[in-house]
Amino acid sequence: MTNETRLDPMDERILAILQEDGRRTYAEIASLVGLTAPSAHDRVKKLEARGTIRGYSASVDPQQAGFGVLAFVLVTQEVYSDWDSVASRFRTMPEVVECHHVAGDEDFVLKVRARDTGHLERILREIQLSGHVRSLRTMVVLSSPFEGRGLPIGLDTPLPNVRAANHRARLGVAPEIPLAEPDTVVQPDAAVPRADAFGAHIAPAPASPIPPVVAETSETPSA
Repeated sequence: MTNETRLDPMDERILAILQEDGRRTYAEIASLVGLTAPSAHDRVKKLEARGTIRGYSASVDPQQAGFGVLAFVLVTQEVYSDWDSVASRFRTMPEVVECHHVAGDEDFVLKVRARDTGHLERILREIQLSGHVRSLRTMVVLSSPFEGRGLPIGLDTPLPNVRAANHRARLGVAPEIPLAEPDTVVQPDAAVPRADAFGAHIAPAPASPIPPVVAETSETPSA
């Protein structure tokens, strides 16, 4: 990231809030970061114009949408084939929700969503026959403890109290533990120096001694 596009702490605050809820109004963002609504609007528009904010979308539950099978497909392309043309072919497959060109034994990692195992099998066949693909290796996901987290932006930038705690918890980052305040020793009033009307210090008066308690008796003295 160049100096021209480097995010300042206020931009990081705004991005952290929008990653958590992209439907926040400019007035809400402004109240959370300590800006006016027009200033928050200007900053968001600049982030959009620079391409830092790519867009806004809804997070859909794949199970409820009918795509309960998740798989990662590792693709090895044919030698000397054009990886860009291979990736373009994958882009036409709606079930391939992510495509990553990687280093290592394989060339691509595809994230695939399917309705069931039969649907997944058809997708794998389509990938295999898409051209310039030498082999596939498929990993079916059993469960996903978490996915789709936002970028860890704003963790080192002070956010409003509750928002910062929620943001760190959502990203799985341990909460910051504030340092304990040093114990304050309160002196008794008698030990605090006082001054008279002319500014002269008056020594505290010594504590009055407690008179001894004499037990009373009802015995009659003998004659």
